[in-house]
Amino acid sequence: MELRPELAEYAQAIERTLRRHDKEKGDSWKECSHQWLNGKLVEEVVEYLRAEGLSDAEIVEKVVEHLIQSVRHKSSSSEAVDVGAVGMMLFQRNR
Repeated sequence: MELRPELAEYAQAIERTLRRHDKEKGDSWKECSHQWLNGKLVEEVVEYLRAEGLSDAEIVEKVVEHLIQSVRHKSSSSEAVDVGAVGMMLFQRNR
């Protein structure tokens, strides 16, 4: 399977980020608890939304709105793929 150019570019950006931290952290993420990684995901999403100019109140409003409207979906690994896919889309549009 050939990767879409946008996905390949996103994967390379992720690889650059991981390599930038290799000397200090290596593959330590493999030993982190799911709880810690979930917290890190939330932290990065909040940082992204702030970088997009949203206030903390707007971020909270979006989260609450989503919680009210959402239903339980697929497996967590499938949802993690969705997170990556949306991340790639935002990466491309914000270049």
